Amino acid sequence: VSRSVDWNPLNGGLQGGDYLVFDLTLGYPWELAGYKIKTNFGLYNVTDEVYFEGRNALSPARNWVLSNTLSF
Repeated sequence: VSRSVDWNPLNGGLQGGDYLVFDLTLGYPWELAGYKIKTNFGLYNVTDEVYFEGRNALSPARNWVLSNTLSF
């Protein structure tokens, strides 16, 4: 990362650790009154892991998105 005192782990600085993050995405196509609809659900950072992506801010906590796409 850096050889400065703030970041060098040998001088008491921060050190990047290992982490594993799981995301889950489900989608289901269906039809209603002749319209094609696709529903998607995404769950991100399933285990609610706390980690840094190389910035001085934490990565997002567990979050989810539900969306519908309409085709006609």
